[in-house]
Amino acid sequence: MIRQSAARILAFVLSVGVTTPAMAGDLIDTPLIGGTLEYYGQLSPAYLIFDDGDLKSDGFVDNTNSNSRIGIWYRRPFRWGRLNINLETAIGFRGSNAASQRLSNDYWNWTRSSIRKAEIIWETERFGTFYVGQGSMASDGVANKDLSGTSIVSNVGIPDTAGAFFLRTQAGALSTVAVGTAFPNFDGGRRGRVRYDSPSYRGLVVSTSIGEQILSSTVTTKDSDITLRYDHDGPRFKVTAAGGYTWVDRQTLVNNRTAMGSVSIEHKASGVSFTMSSGTRDTAGNYRYFKLGYRAGISRVGPFSVSLDYYGANNMVSSGSRSESYGFGIIQRFSNPRVEAYAGIRSYGFTDLSSLDYQDAYSVLVGTRWKF
Repeated sequence: MIRQSAARILAFVLSVGVTTPAMAGDLIDTPLIGGTLEYYGQLSPAYLIFDDGDLKSDGFVDNTNSNSRIGIWYRRPFRWGRLNINLETAIGFRGSNAASQRLSNDYWNWTRSSIRKAEIIWETERFGTFYVGQGSMASDGVANKDLSGTSIVSNVGIPDTAGAFFLRTQAGALSTVAVGTAFPNFDGGRRGRVRYDSPSYRGLVVSTSIGEQILSSTVTTKDSDITLRYDHDGPRFKVTAAGGYTWVDRQTLVNNRTAMGSVSIEHKASGVSFTMSSGTRDTAGNYRYFKLGYRAGISRVGPFSVSLDYYGANNMVSSGSRSESYGFGIIQRFSNPRVEAYAGIRSYGFTDLSSLDYQDAYSVLVGTRWKF
């Protein structure tokens, strides 16, 4: 039954990908205040299957790796810079990171935590870029540099696929160990913050930010970070890399200090890429992530990407614990560049020093993304 359901959703995804027309956001002049408005968004429906060793769970979800969202940009150039205002929200469909064996939440539940961005940005060529409001901390995305082309379905952000599911013991009982706890990547997030990005110097950009969690009534954090990013697109190789350090002070939980970074290199002629990510946290453990990717083009359909990856972590749940995951991802982009379909398979293995033995778990994620 699970295989039949997956086959049906894959057929649906492919049919949508081939037949859906493109819808581009139009630039709208605003003569009363100057500048332009531009809307954008995407829909990212998917079908998730999770096998914890005893029980198979499946259902429709919104792919948290790149969730459904809508937004609008206001841009106005000035002689000494450019003013940008960005408003963006997730649509609020049930995320793949929220589904689990224990929780059957609503398919749609928009809350204020669904707000992704509400920020004012001032850009200058000489002095850099300044941000105020809800949006990405400087460390957001530092652990996720990835040129493989499959990050929507297979990447170091493992909890985005099935983070709320619990691992099952060999005795058949659900444990208290969730995928999201055992397989983190320590990447930064979004906060109400002030942020500064330096001008780019030979591909290098230094960023720093200070922020707070302002969209949750139960979690209070004060965050600060500093990062270094590098991007280079040469005749033979394309390179993107980032490293950062974060300080998180919490009133309700333990404070933490985290160092993380990632690098991805693509050989442009062959389409082969290699990605690595690593991180360590003083209150948890450390992880390593490696990924091999390949891009190619199919003239009658569109380009596709495929990848294999490995994640290994120590001491994430408790001292002496070990987390391991293997992943496979494939994505097909169609002649309409705004539409793509994808599928991914991932395994989850976990051990610790307790008397419990845990069963290996598996997930399958199949879906499509349509940008407009």
